[in-house]
Amino acid sequence: MEDLTITSLKETSILDNQTPTTWHKRECIERGDGFAVIDGKIEHPIRVRWIMGRSKNTQNVYCTVSISKGPSSTHGHGVAKGYGYDKKSAALDSALRSASVELSRSISGTGESRQAIKAIVKHLYPTATDIVTVIG
Repeated sequence: MEDLTITSLKETSILDNQTPTTWHKRECIERGDGFAVIDGKIEHPIRVRWIMGRSKNTQNVYCTVSISKGPSSTHGHGVAKGYGYDKKSAALDSALRSASVELSRSISGTGESRQAIKAIVKHLYPTATDIVTVIG
């Protein structure tokens, strides 16, 4: 399978795409971060948070994404519902679309969250000597 790439990334103001205010009632279940090494400096252009409700009956997975480089940034949020597929990648796919980021193919339900984070870092820092993605 070919590597994911970014086909479009729109820069927006933080105020253009606010995260829903009710998300403070949920719990972060996992974090994802992308780092690039440029001229010996570490840049941290993408932060992803996966969130679920605190009820034991909760099924929805929510995702927030924040992407920045210098003064430019974009933010998005998404949700995945249901059973039988990787909801974290589906929620990230939804959050990326909310942030006006287009990938070369959908990652919804595929489990390719790490690959998507890496593709965004590569797009923002094409001359990076190293790219690290951390999910946990």
